[in-house]
Amino acid sequence: MFKKLFNMRVVGVLVAIILFGVVQVQAATVPNPLAGAGVNNLFDFIQLVFNTVIIPIGGIVVALGIIWSGFLFVRAQGNPAQLEEARRAFFWSFIGAIVLLGSWTLATGIKDTVERIRGAI
Repeated sequence: MFKKLFNMRVVGVLVAIILFGVVQVQAATVPNPLAGAGVNNLFDFIQLVFNTVIIPIGGIVVALGIIWSGFLFVRAQGNPAQLEEARRAFFWSFIGAIVLLGSWTLATGIKDTVERIRGAI
């Protein structure tokens, strides 16, 4: 008997919380915290993240990778095994740069395509 009463109270409290939460969400308006940065939709947000976070940090990582591979080339001093390690480091740094720029190009292309489709509808 106590378990049933307890379970009904828990269910009643959960229903009240859900209903109260829905009423509060419908009545409240949330201001856009990124409106000052020109972010009004998902695509603008993705572009903002790419331009302010991913591209600068990725560019620094790529530059450090290329510098490190140059250091490995100098340190190799003709040793074939170490030269191969330096070539691999440079290759993967170059691949990282291509992925970084390719992702930015792909995101920009997707954004432009969606905007054209929206304009055609």
